[in-house]
Amino acid sequence: REAGKHELSIKPLIAHSTRHYIRVFAQLVPSKSSSEAVGLIYHCRNCLHRRVVKLEDVASTKSSCENCGSLMEIAGPLWIGSIFDKAFCEEVARVANSMDLPNKKELKKVLKLITSEADGPPTFYTVDALSHKYKLKQPKMQELIRKLLSQGFYATPTHFNPKGFRFNGNIADLIKSLTK
Repeated sequence: REAGKHELSIKPLIAHSTRHYIRVFAQLVPSKSSSEAVGLIYHCRNCLHRRVVKLEDVASTKSSCENCGSLMEIAGPLWIGSIFDKAFCEEVARVANSMDLPNKKELKKVLKLITSEADGPPTFYTVDALSHKYKLKQPKMQELIRKLLSQGFYATPTHFNPKGFRFNGNIADLIKSLTK
């Protein structure tokens, strides 16, 4: 909002959560608006379905869940655009790899995860929440990711939560994959 007052918008380059803090590195770019990256996230507590909606589309968006019909909770307005610039993340990883750093192994692991999730949707699920909600045996993360990828979905772990993963399908597709 503050950037917009000066006809600038923010382009996130990398955002990460490590230990007890969250950091965002961003670039200011000339622009009248970055409203396409701001919106609402609708979340159904009943079935865990999510819907990401741009601000310009909110008026025509129903607040009921298309999966189960329950009333959805709404979060926002908030950033729904990418929080990672993949090329920037790859360059940071390349530079970090060439340096002698005390925590290089941990940094490489986090940067690899961040780069892998750069093309993902803005939200993520956790295997423990899904397993609890649907009373399913908790799958191993890598097995679930492999299964979703083999079914043609985008799926990757997220660095934000060790049990979290980004997935581009809907909740019905996800539950179907978990129960197969």
